[in-house]
Amino acid sequence: MQPGSWQAGSGSADSSSRRLREAVKYVGRAWLPVNQVTLKHAISMLKTDSVDRQFILNEIKTDLSLYAFLLKRIGGIATDDSLQSLPPHEIFLKLSAEQCLDIFSTQHADFSVHDLASIKNVQLNQVRRTLISCSAAELLASSSNVDPELAFGCAMARQLGPLLVAWNYQSSVIRAEQASEGGATSFDDELYKLLGFTPEALGFEVVSSWCKSPVFLQGIGLKTLAEALPIHGNALAVGRDVLRICKIGESLARVSEPALYPNALREWQLVGKDLDRALGPRGPELIKQRIEDLFPHYVTLAPQLFHKDLSPEKVAKQVNLEFCRRLLDENLYVNKCKPELKKLFANVYEKVLQQEASMAAVSELISNLIPRSGFVYGCVYLLDPVKMVLVPRLKIGEGNPKTYKQVSCSCGGERAHPVSEAFHCSFPFKEEKVILNGDIVSHITGKFGSAERVGVLHLEFRDEGTEEISSDQRLVCFKAIKQAFGDALGLR
Repeated sequence: MQPGSWQAGSGSADSSSRRLREAVKYVGRAWLPVNQVTLKHAISMLKTDSVDRQFILNEIKTDLSLYAFLLKRIGGIATDDSLQSLPPHEIFLKLSAEQCLDIFSTQHADFSVHDLASIKNVQLNQVRRTLISCSAAELLASSSNVDPELAFGCAMARQLGPLLVAWNYQSSVIRAEQASEGGATSFDDELYKLLGFTPEALGFEVVSSWCKSPVFLQGIGLKTLAEALPIHGNALAVGRDVLRICKIGESLARVSEPALYPNALREWQLVGKDLDRALGPRGPELIKQRIEDLFPHYVTLAPQLFHKDLSPEKVAKQVNLEFCRRLLDENLYVNKCKPELKKLFANVYEKVLQQEASMAAVSELISNLIPRSGFVYGCVYLLDPVKMVLVPRLKIGEGNPKTYKQVSCSCGGERAHPVSEAFHCSFPFKEEKVILNGDIVSHITGKFGSAERVGVLHLEFRDEGTEEISSDQRLVCFKAIKQAFGDALGLR
């Protein structure tokens, strides 16, 4: 059994620490698949000792495994304290050619047990998130007076753990994805239950075991370790800027995977303006281009994945469209309605919003769908949970002359009123030619929404037999409309 692949038990700190230590050893042997062409080219350039070291570092950056291996091994090569206080990229630039060769002086089998040729969607998705995070951090740093190499290295260190988990705990990642479907629990929480540690902690453990650079540790989020070291100048302030930059890139990466990170769009609203200020409206396009320029061999593995638009606005529209389609499919009563009504329901659901109420969808319901369904007047009531009354919020019907009053729904309240009756009932009910507020009406009334946010829909119709629609068809349409109101108002 792989270390950390079993279910977490008590979740104690000791158990988590033990699993993390075992995982560090395990992934240290298995590691990440390396691009052999890039490895050979980098070693060849180091052997000549005449190629600019920054140029070699740029070559190494194009392969995530090689750069991650540099993060892992460089501490053991640079044993001098003055070097270890520097960020990894600065250490690499100061090492001798022999020391740099020593970092990569292992056979392919020692690099990894994995092969890029066998990459699966689990790994591809994490590779994509890493490329977005690192490329965004590098570009943001360049426009923010921060060393882009430092930002790239910190972004890579923050993604190291998730990469290692994707390649070495594939089954756990898949199980976490499946368990978090529907949004009842988060993917991160489910993965922690399975591993007993967070992927980020795994990556931090690999780097922090040797790193003594305050700016780098602060930049990857290890504030306590950074502050415990001798600090020169504004290292911590720079590290905080780098950390902020890294988080913007990570947020952009999560936005593109709403199924895995359903709250990513809300999170992006808090940090997205920083990207616009730094890179302008073409920011996502610039990041996408940087990925294609710096990581061509990853892009060729799955061009359809890496060529996807990174614009959060376009992603949000697509996410909302898919969300609306799913809600429409879940409204099973729609399929029982006449074809012309199905089209009107589709128009309603096109306007529904995932994060908030959509008055455009409500307007479509009131102005087009409800009249075409045979209903003439009505009202939407919403619950005031403090006063325990149902408050009329939306009058339905062109020229509706009626006055709707709030209705008590507390125990011992107006149980004879159909709106109150509907609130206490699990299914809608129909009455014909009853006296209500001084008028003789025929109506269908029913409750919609969730346990926390409740509404009641009251719709009146003309006497049976005066319309083409049958009694059964009318009730089906009402149920479909009722559910659509809940979806349009966000009462789900």
